[in-house]
Amino acid sequence: MKSDFDQVIADYRATVGRIANRLLATSDFELLNHEPASRVLVDWYHEEKKSLKEKFKNVDSEPACRAFLRNLRFVDEKALEAAITKTLTGTKTIVMGEKAGGAK
Repeated sequence: MKSDFDQVIADYRATVGRIANRLLATSDFELLNHEPASRVLVDWYHEEKKSLKEKFKNVDSEPACRAFLRNLRFVDEKALEAAITKTLTGTKTIVMGEKAGGAK
């Protein structure tokens, strides 16, 4: 299962990277290529990672991994692009707010 997991994750990362890089090259999101990561987003990421680690601490990994792999293998790229677009739009809003003197 480990090699299958590694391959599915690698394929998923490549798909996300391809979509994100294409979106980041557009005029809508290009400015994000030149801005440092927002402290708000970095802090949120670390909290989310900690929360997920705690949530999955007592989960039986084999059935969870099997379901996770099945979902990633058959990901809808249009839905994934919509989710990445939504994430980049939110990120841009935070960055623009910080540039304008908003949240630090």
